[in-house]
Amino acid sequence: MKRLLIFLSVVLLAACNSKRHECTNYNPRFERYGPKSNEYKAELARQLQLRNFENIRYYIDKYEEIAGKPFMVVDIIGEELCAKGYIDIKNPNKMQKFKNVKGISYAGAEIVDFQYKIDTVDGKILFLFEEGKVKD
Repeated sequence: MKRLLIFLSVVLLAACNSKRHECTNYNPRFERYGPKSNEYKAELARQLQLRNFENIRYYIDKYEEIAGKPFMVVDIIGEELCAKGYIDIKNPNKMQKFKNVKGISYAGAEIVDFQYKIDTVDGKILFLFEEGKVKD
């Protein structure tokens, strides 16, 4: 029975990983800095403002807590854009199901009608979740 559970776990993990969306990074700043850094976030904000919002796709990578705050980590993919975004989802009325399960089973899902705002607090750039839904 234990071997069967291990086997099923491996199969499920492989299935989840197959949902990943591949892209190629063309921006050296995204290579130089990590996605949690202010430098990375500043460059990401700049790149997003240069592009047509309708041509950018957002896919959930994972859930992560940083200093007790919930974040949705997303893959951001567009023409010559391949980046990670840490989206603050601390608003108690937003993405509640996602937060309750800590992102389990959401990896690879596309977020549609995605709206966020970019703000600066104490010199730190934040991407704040406003609206969006997980595509079925």
